[in-house]
Amino acid sequence: MKQQDMPVAPPGETPWATIEDGMIVAEVGTTIRIPIGLIRPNPKQPRKFFDKAELEATALSYKHRKDVEQPIPVTLRDNNRHALIVDGGSRYLAAKIAKLEGLSCYIKPPMTDDEVYLSSAVANIRRKSFSVVEIALALDELMERFGLNQTEAGEKLGMTPFQVSYHLKFLNLTEDIHLRLMRGEIGNGIALQLSAFNQDDQRKMLNLIKEAVKKNAGKPIHPNKVARILRLGGKNLGIAPRRATRGRVHTTHAKLVGNHVIKEIEHVIKAFAELKELTHADLQALRDPSAIDIQMDLFELQRKLAVALRQFDHIT
Repeated sequence: MKQQDMPVAPPGETPWATIEDGMIVAEVGTTIRIPIGLIRPNPKQPRKFFDKAELEATALSYKHRKDVEQPIPVTLRDNNRHALIVDGGSRYLAAKIAKLEGLSCYIKPPMTDDEVYLSSAVANIRRKSFSVVEIALALDELMERFGLNQTEAGEKLGMTPFQVSYHLKFLNLTEDIHLRLMRGEIGNGIALQLSAFNQDDQRKMLNLIKEAVKKNAGKPIHPNKVARILRLGGKNLGIAPRRATRGRVHTTHAKLVGNHVIKEIEHVIKAFAELKELTHADLQALRDPSAIDIQMDLFELQRKLAVALRQFDHIT
């Protein structure tokens, strides 16, 4: 049996996990530090949007502490060869930005994928940073995954029937408006009014709001005024709110992820164009990050892109 040598934690710090033959040795209910390479994010994480500025600020704190502020709940998978995050996706991302070697993790009992999703959804629903769109998607996922009705899904998350009904209305919004909501670019009240229209008409109505904001010197417009703009603009354009139906047309998890990937790729392409303009002397003068740091990150990006592209080999 081969035991991997791990650093010795100073007094008062979380002890490192014992790694034997590539397996994490840990008791349920204990808190240990696990190498970050053995920790896996939840692929069905209910939270869809993470604020980059907040992550970077948190990363600075973690870099100083050399650990996360609060242990991340995990459950061991693949014969204890990796730890799956139950709740703590943002802490994990911030730790990666901080380039921590390992994270303090609280070991939970073995859990199924459904149990992990439910536990994560319940934890996230209590956070103020969890947007109305993410709550709506979590409710919808719960109903589909567990075969629940609206009331039952609400009970799982500690929500009243009114709260459930309110949040599910946001599922009718387009992917673009979902992303704007999660980024805080438009308010819940305005988005809720847009949800009353068919998705094809929502873009036209959103343009009316943008024009009104522009005329208002870029200042936000009160939802009551937005209601008047939509009512008058809809009348002029021959657009009326959709009639209530029992079925729902909404954004799936895959659509939201795909849309987010496309937008992030656009940002990466712009960044590469800026990088191309740097001279050899500019690159040599770089410090924190250094040119080597950027090069290593590019190699890692290349590896991940190759993996991602293989997902589409059988489709295209």
